[in-house]
Amino acid sequence: IADLIPAVEKELSGLGWDSHATCAAIGQCEVPCCQTKTEPEQVHLALSASSSEMVVQWATGAATATSTVQWGLGPSSLNRTASGNATSDADFPELSEALFGWRGTLHRATMTGLLPGTRYYYRVGDEAGGYSAARSFSTLREAAGATVPLRIAFVADMGAGGKSDATVESLAKLAASTGPDRIDLLVHSGDIGYADGNYRSWDVFMRKMEPIAAAVPYMVSPGNHEIYFNFSAYRHRFVMPLDPTAQNMFYSLDLGRHVHMLAMNTEAALDFAYIAPEQARWIEADLARHAARPAAERPEWLIAAGHRPFYCSNTGGQDVKFGPARLRSQAEALLAPTAAGSVHVDLVHTGHTHDYERSFPVRDGVPTANNYSAPTAPVYVVNGAAGNREAN
Repeated sequence: IADLIPAVEKELSGLGWDSHATCAAIGQCEVPCCQTKTEPEQVHLALSASSSEMVVQWATGAATATSTVQWGLGPSSLNRTASGNATSDADFPELSEALFGWRGTLHRATMTGLLPGTRYYYRVGDEAGGYSAARSFSTLREAAGATVPLRIAFVADMGAGGKSDATVESLAKLAASTGPDRIDLLVHSGDIGYADGNYRSWDVFMRKMEPIAAAVPYMVSPGNHEIYFNFSAYRHRFVMPLDPTAQNMFYSLDLGRHVHMLAMNTEAALDFAYIAPEQARWIEADLARHAARPAAERPEWLIAAGHRPFYCSNTGGQDVKFGPARLRSQAEALLAPTAAGSVHVDLVHTGHTHDYERSFPVRDGVPTANNYSAPTAPVYVVNGAAGNREAN
């Protein structure tokens, strides 16, 4: 017990809780999600399993009669409409303690019939409750990743506080650009805002991300700072592709015809690196599906993203001494198989350690080359330096 108390105190002191969150945690005050009752905020996009769809989510302080998205080819010609659904704090009775007094409604709707390489304008909300301002996004081009670039911004370990201001500012400029430096999507590989179960901190972070996430798809995977209350906030605030039983925890999708991405869950509920057997079987089946396709129909690039590193030299992070070896034992052979006719992942993006590292192509701890020309094994990138309260 004497050893346990300091460890518990250290964990509590590192939580992303302010005084208001503590007040809510003991049931003494409520936490409204939003700055108004019905005006949409925290708007963010996500790719669907279908290239002709785009999912949009937002929050309101109170429930509205509908959850509506309107879209079209111009800001004054939003001639298509779809209704979605909503969940509120009243829909989460099993999370009443985890919500810590949080009050709000989370909405989602899907735009359909979208054409590739096209700019669309949209707004979300409700006729009575009010609509958001019109925003715009561009769908992926058919040749993205082949004859034209596919530009993905990868981040991890990005907090809601001031340490991430420079990163957010840079990403917002890239998302708003109409020039060749514009990004096509943002991939956030875990530690999303550093809320640590504090629903109010999620609201602060999603408002901060809105200029980016409302302009380009925001694709996420869980990190260890999302584990609280069985990843409840993460599961409710995002809609990623794949079967609903996966609950956003892992998924894959085609980014156009030429790039395929896997998003992995590297987390165990008890805060250590882990890829469960059912996810390992899914990774194996997903890559086997591509290996079975004719060579001319396979995507040119296979990329994977997840929070915790498979390889890193910085051992300062939580469960970094043993975690990478554990992940390698559970999934590296799936990402870099040696069987004839198999395919391997080209790039693996992770975070968790708050620095930047990049490997040569590597398999089983041994580089297969000392360059990046036609690699036969994955390149591993650690990029956990987006800015957070724990510093870089």
